[in-house]
Amino acid sequence: MTEQREEYKVPAVYRDDVLVPTWERMKEQAKILHDSGFFPKAIKKSSQALAVMLAGRELGLGPMESLRSIYIVDGQTCISSGFMAAMIWDAGHGYEIMESTEESCRIKFWRQAGITRTYYVHEFTIEEAARANLLGKFAWKSYPKAMLFNRCISGGARAFLPDIARRMYTPEEMGAPVTISEDGDVVIDAEVTEIESETATGTEETGTQEKANGDPPRPWEPDLLKAKMLLATEAKAKTDRYSEEPSQEQIGLLAGKLEEIWAGDKGSKQNRYELLGWITGRRSTKDLGLPWVATLLKWLLQDKDPVTGDYLFTEFAPQEARLVYKRAMIDQGQQEMPLDESIAKDLDDTLGNVEGRDA
Repeated sequence: MTEQREEYKVPAVYRDDVLVPTWERMKEQAKILHDSGFFPKAIKKSSQALAVMLAGRELGLGPMESLRSIYIVDGQTCISSGFMAAMIWDAGHGYEIMESTEESCRIKFWRQAGITRTYYVHEFTIEEAARANLLGKFAWKSYPKAMLFNRCISGGARAFLPDIARRMYTPEEMGAPVTISEDGDVVIDAEVTEIESETATGTEETGTQEKANGDPPRPWEPDLLKAKMLLATEAKAKTDRYSEEPSQEQIGLLAGKLEEIWAGDKGSKQNRYELLGWITGRRSTKDLGLPWVATLLKWLLQDKDPVTGDYLFTEFAPQEARLVYKRAMIDQGQQEMPLDESIAKDLDDTLGNVEGRDA
């Protein structure tokens, strides 16, 4: 019996070619699957399927699972909150729903390392949804409980399990419309977009303009703002225009305007470090390349004041910056808490334990 099973066993070389195919084989698979009519309705061309399959391969997924679980929204790889939850369990970690109502969702995550388990509690409330201008959307009006869970599971996964979440967002967080099934599950209605190269024309860069369709009103919540900045920075990094180092004038302008948001606050420099660290992963303006510096300056500033000659802030940048700083402090305080201890942490203590660096 064993010999018969071995006789019909699929050789590894063929199995691996299907699950981790070559570039040419992936293009062939995308065309065949497109012709079969199997695609989700959002995927209209084989080239779109190929983009999804490439994103899935980076996550270790085969072509079929990629097409079921991955979305490309404005060039950003997104996954559903349900798939993000499954990734947590598959990696040997887990979570417990502590509260799930139409007012608040609170989830306790844990990371398993041998016999050691560390914990983190993440919460998303209807008040936060209101501040992010989400409550006017149909899904939030009709199914606030499901939508709060969606935001809580994805936000908690990125904060506590970044190696699992891979800094990815859900399509809904990126502004894609969603509906709710009869069972209460979040159903994505995202349009898949092809990833195209971006070139600079004149004084503006093609592809970096904000798209009105699908974007929530400003100010944006920190997660969406960060995702938009990452997309813009990655696009700039692909062009020769941003291959040089930023000038000292640009670095100084960025540092000064960020601190100006908290003018009169003794902790303005520390606030700048925390904001930059949360958005870019680098706390100092000196560690940022030109793509990041240009993206941040474009977000912050508009034309100069005709009288004073000073650069003026864009309408929503100061408010969004304060929201990012608050989010950075919350994430930092929760991640550093002892096991099973309350997530509440005094911000003064947190700031006192953070060592600042010069610009």
